Amino acid sequence: MEQESQGRIVVNRMEGVLVATIQVALTSATLTRLREDVLSSLAAQPSPSLLLDLSGLSLMDVEEFEALRQLAKSVWLMGTETWFVGIRPEVVATLVTLGADPNGLRTALDLDAALNLIRREKEGVAHG
Repeated sequence: MEQESQGRIVVNRMEGVLVATIQVALTSATLTRLREDVLSSLAAQPSPSLLLDLSGLSLMDVEEFEALRQLAKSVWLMGTETWFVGIRPEVVATLVTLGADPNGLRTALDLDAALNLIRREKEGVAHG
């Protein structure tokens, strides 16, 4: 899927996991389209993990954060675990100040770190 001027978020597969690269403002319409794209992609081809690459966001409010948490709950019901990846320090500080609840989230500093953690977990299951 290609990024469009209306603020569509690119959703691709990398190493067998679904990756949503968010580099546009999170409007209600953008979040709705993201949810639709992710859920339809998972329905067509299941994936063990969804990586929400948030490194392109310099701002996020609690409502946008909660919408992403709701997406994580939706994909969990489809058997997919969500990782919040690349959250910038200023976004973290804002979310904590505004009282956002980070409990239960899987996080990683960047895509490489998330993919490495997923590989290690997969190997641990295969060998354990």
